[in-house]
Amino acid sequence: RRRLFHREAARLQSFPDWFEFTGNETQQFNQIGNAVPPLLAYQLALALKDCYKLGEQFSQEEILEKDDIVDDENKISMLKNLKYDFESYEIKYIYETYLRDETVNLTPPYQREFAWDSKKQDLFIDSIMNNFIIPPIILIKLNDKKGFRYECMDGQHRLTVLKHYIEGKPINPQDPHYIRYTKLEDNKKINIFYSKKKRLENIKDSRYMTEDEKAIFNDKKIIIIKISNYDPKLISLFSSIKNEMFLRLQKGEKVNGTDVLRNFDHPLINYLMVFPFVQ
Repeated sequence: RRRLFHREAARLQSFPDWFEFTGNETQQFNQIGNAVPPLLAYQLALALKDCYKLGEQFSQEEILEKDDIVDDENKISMLKNLKYDFESYEIKYIYETYLRDETVNLTPPYQREFAWDSKKQDLFIDSIMNNFIIPPIILIKLNDKKGFRYECMDGQHRLTVLKHYIEGKPINPQDPHYIRYTKLEDNKKINIFYSKKKRLENIKDSRYMTEDEKAIFNDKKIIIIKISNYDPKLISLFSSIKNEMFLRLQKGEKVNGTDVLRNFDHPLINYLMVFPFVQ
């Protein structure tokens, strides 16, 4: 039993024999171990080249519309059998049923990254309190009995803001913003928080919701659409349908390059999306 020579390690990393490494033995092993394998880099370049060509030939809207026509018989059959349940629920019920114990996966692989800044987060709470129309939230009922019971297809931002406002926690701990409802009282803007938390006590011009205000907030209703009745034996096909549904829902909404790549069907892209630096 012996350890690998640096040239053997380089071959395993797909380096050609003519490639030279510099420094002492330890430095050479570090270079080999820290390097991106050349063959992987080559395949990545080919995949990105395909994406780049797609971007040259079509606009972003056209890329999302390329597969609009559904001509796959299995896909058509599954779409026909899907069940859509529309129900209007109070916010208190939504929180206790879907958000408190995290029974909903808010960040499935095809989802966009959370993109609302602090103003949009606060504005959503304002929209609820002032009775503006809130778009429906779309959930997929999962067959997995061990993990999440639902998956959020549309409404990730709304549900995330609701959860963190009620719990009095910032969405991004590295850049903490405590979501608030701002109301004019005696010609002065007052920040109103839902939960009593010690960390909120030092925020200027603020108070907590009264019990009456909480009751009003909790009783506000949001429509939830639940999708179910897909064949678990055809989970890969349903995954493709979910990706397409998501992209169709986002039309008219800004979708960044990573979001498009997330739903771009290429083996190497699918492999790379497991790494945090790509997501």
